[in-house]
Amino acid sequence: PRTWIKRLSLIALAMVIIQGIMGGLRVTGRFTTSTSPTDTAPNLTLALVHGVFGQVFFATMVALAVFCSPAWREPARAVGSADARKEQNLSALLVLGLVVQLVLGAFVRHTSAGLHLHLTMAGLVIVLALVVGMRAAHLHEQVPRVRQLGRWLVNLIGVQLLLGIAALLALVYDQDAVRPPAYEVTLVTAHQVTGALLLATSVMLALWTRRLLARADAT
Repeated sequence: PRTWIKRLSLIALAMVIIQGIMGGLRVTGRFTTSTSPTDTAPNLTLALVHGVFGQVFFATMVALAVFCSPAWREPARAVGSADARKEQNLSALLVLGLVVQLVLGAFVRHTSAGLHLHLTMAGLVIVLALVVGMRAAHLHEQVPRVRQLGRWLVNLIGVQLLLGIAALLALVYDQDAVRPPAYEVTLVTAHQVTGALLLATSVMLALWTRRLLARADAT
């Protein structure tokens, strides 16, 4: 394997080790083998970082899978496109926007604060994802992989929007509950999982647009 893939693999290994350590420390607050509540102090900051870091690790593994795939290892056959640079920049911006949204979502989930900011960012990300997905699906029909990822992105953003609305309604309806009911937990979890799938799809689209699209004057 190429040297940079080996290095990325080592980074991924380090990330999963760090994630495991943070997973324990977010519950105990410090290194201890005790299970007594008096000896542990759950750490909110680590809980936030742990939640977001897990998604970033997942995205890193998706990128590794792309880099190691037979299709990526084949000689590149980039298709000339006048909008190649725009597609590449928009897809990269979408990945960044989704990471920011994951941070805001984790903050809301763990602190019950910042909902308005999370919803505002969600609106921006939805618009951006639809633009990126529809452009990929309809402007690059000669590149099947990019077209397919664009369709996945549009479908996933639709599912995520519905789950987000359902989770929000459940949260408002059960805001006085001592413990959230099972259906609310299910909706929130499904919303989080779909967010991870959106990030993974966006990462793949960002990588493949760089691999398969080139400026028309560069081909």
